[in-house]
Amino acid sequence: MSISLIKIMIKQILRFRWLLIFVLLLLTFPFGYKIQDLTKDAGVSSLVPEDHPAYKTSNRVEKLFGATDQIVIGVNAPKGIYSVEAMNLINELTEFLEDQDDLDADDVISLTNVTDMKGEEGELIIEDLVGKGFFKEPTEEALNLIKEKVRSNPLFNGKLVSLDEKSAVVLAGVPTDVGLKEELIGGLKEDVLQKIEQLRNKYPGITLDFSGPAMLKAYISEYMQQDLKTLFPLAIVVVALIILIVLRSISGTLVPIMVTLFAVTWTFGLKAILSSPITIVETAIPVVLIAIGCADGIHIISEFLVLRRNGHSPEEATEKTMKLLTLPVVLTSVTTGLGFLSLLSAPGVSIRNMGVFLAFGVFIAMIYSLYFIPSIMSFFKGKNPVNRPQVSDSGISGRHGAFESRVSTIASKVIKYRVFVVSTALAVFALSVLGILNITVESDEVRYLKPGNEFRMATESIQKNLGGITSLDIIVETEKKNGIKQPALLSRIEGLQRFCEEFELVSYSLSIVDLIKRINFVLHESNPQYDRLPRETEVIKRVRYQKTDGKE
Repeated sequence: MSISLIKIMIKQILRFRWLLIFVLLLLTFPFGYKIQDLTKDAGVSSLVPEDHPAYKTSNRVEKLFGATDQIVIGVNAPKGIYSVEAMNLINELTEFLEDQDDLDADDVISLTNVTDMKGEEGELIIEDLVGKGFFKEPTEEALNLIKEKVRSNPLFNGKLVSLDEKSAVVLAGVPTDVGLKEELIGGLKEDVLQKIEQLRNKYPGITLDFSGPAMLKAYISEYMQQDLKTLFPLAIVVVALIILIVLRSISGTLVPIMVTLFAVTWTFGLKAILSSPITIVETAIPVVLIAIGCADGIHIISEFLVLRRNGHSPEEATEKTMKLLTLPVVLTSVTTGLGFLSLLSAPGVSIRNMGVFLAFGVFIAMIYSLYFIPSIMSFFKGKNPVNRPQVSDSGISGRHGAFESRVSTIASKVIKYRVFVVSTALAVFALSVLGILNITVESDEVRYLKPGNEFRMATESIQKNLGGITSLDIIVETEKKNGIKQPALLSRIEGLQRFCEEFELVSYSLSIVDLIKRINFVLHESNPQYDRLPRETEVIKRVRYQKTDGKE
């Protein structure tokens, strides 16, 4: 940018300063208004490339098999889960979840609504594990029968009920359209929490652990909102105090802060306009923009105040300041913006978006620094500069203030002990490199929460007693119709399950193989020799669903 162009720009700014201020403020209002439509994405899928096989598989699993995010509630009964009190609690909680408008009743699974199977003379009979009649007249005999059924069924034992029989789990799949809408998932979370609190008061001897991937997203979304409400104002206060200490001017402090507020408003407003939700990493955007967006404004205001102390009028000080700093402001903003745009090389969508929107925010901060700040500065009257210390137009005072004096002393010490300073810096650098080599990667979203967080403790309890809340989904596909039922393929699926179970992090595996083995077992009168896959393709001639009241 040539000197002549800068001079022309400055003259035009001073000439149309009222209009510039009005237009810049006016343009900000639409962006500020749209911020209310901004949504949040608390999941980690945005950190994964859209073309990554795992991302595609996750979407495909959800499309083929429905809800993959779940509400997971652990029921812990110190005296044992097979009691009337515990069974009533599980049933009441199950019915509550089945009645929720945002949930599909078929996606709710618990000890009191699952079905069991048995074989009679070649017939496969499907019946309720716990019939509704049990809750009308519960007996010790009925409880013992339920206990024996669960113990003998590998589909239930260690999965719906813990091996020590003191805990049980209630699961509820959350539809994708509900999980993606902040107001729906948030409302569902509050309703379930309220019901859990009622059950805790009604059954004081039993504890309930509330967790699940769907609820984790709801909590993270809530914490993201809290962070934005807390960190953003806190960052503004901290930066404002530092500027005030350095510049010793209230008006000089407010103007750079206003520039950063404009930049944040435009950035989040644009995200709302483009329907781009705020992700976990993007909650840092306001804080980053405050730190970076203030820099140019501080330089401009500082130089302006120096010139005012030297006796220049507001217009003259503004003109001299902008002649000196316009090009540096443009260059620093462009290089910073390009640095953020380098994040476009990152694999995850959210990180790429963060780079783009931060670059946009830096550009807006530059525009306001070049046009809004000088327009405002030209109106600064301030105090009579006659009795102020004389300062050269280069910004160096003949009589240093307290701050300048301390900085000068530090600089002198650094020069005097430069060998020690450089050696210390190199030592710190070496330690930093060593630290980088030992960095561990943590992808567990639950660990985003503090160790004492109630949700984290509940999740860790479920992981300890009931196998955890996270699943690894593997799709097995064939090109032939009903090819998935071929014994050879089923045998390979079983081998895949045994392979997965060798890993320490896998508590158990479940597939169609387990169901077929169970059918084969019960159709052969529970003969242990048939607790395996059939050796040839067979057809079950009749399946009968029998309710516990005897009706079919």
